[in-house]
Amino acid sequence: MGVVFSQKSSLIPDVTVRDNLRFYGAMYDIQKREFENLVGMLEKFFNLTSSMDKPVRKLSFGQRMKVELTSVLLHKPKYIFLDEPTIGLDIFVKEELLNLLKKYNEQFNSTIIIITHEVEFLKNICSRVIILDSGKMILDKSPKEIHELFNNVKNFDVVYKSIIDNVDFKEVLKKFYETVRH
Repeated sequence: MGVVFSQKSSLIPDVTVRDNLRFYGAMYDIQKREFENLVGMLEKFFNLTSSMDKPVRKLSFGQRMKVELTSVLLHKPKYIFLDEPTIGLDIFVKEELLNLLKKYNEQFNSTIIIITHEVEFLKNICSRVIILDSGKMILDKSPKEIHELFNNVKNFDVVYKSIIDNVDFKEVLKKFYETVRH
């Protein structure tokens, strides 16, 4: 199993990226040749070459996330849990990450659970989307069904002429929703 927490690093901050990865390679008992191949592939994929000999604490948040993902993928886990894996990544690296996860899933038949607020990018990678509200499952559908469900959602901007005190906004929104629905 591999886990990446968005706000809790598993990396050793004062150690270089290369030595962090060596630590994980040793911890998972990955043979030297396989380790070098995997690190080489992931290093190129995540564009980590210039960061390999830097201490983790000197990396940007996005670079640290790439190293976290690299350390998790080293041992080819069957189950991967990713909590907000795209935080700090630019749009191109997000897309590359999703392609890597998709390829990883296909090649190793793994289960990847992604916890995210960035739902848009999931439609090209997931076969199933579960939406939670306060810890309770409220939807369990395919990405296509979710897209169709929310495709007709309209957004409204409300601008007030003056400050409104003591208003039950839930009641106002409920009446507004009933009006729009009909």
